[in-house]
Amino acid sequence: MLHLSGLDWIETFEYVSRRHGIDMTSSDIKVFAVAAEYSYELELIEAVRKGWIYV
Repeated sequence: MLHLSGLDWIETFEYVSRRHGIDMTSSDIKVFAVAAEYSYELELIEAVRKGWIYV
């Protein structure tokens, strides 16, 4: 299973910001990266609890 670290999320949002001309600040990018990682982990926990995946 793919797991993105906080640094991976930061790099992803930096790329999206540049690619689409969004012009996010580094603080904006860090906030979105933390939120994305947290959301991803909540989805992972829910999938494990429902028995969809095993870790």
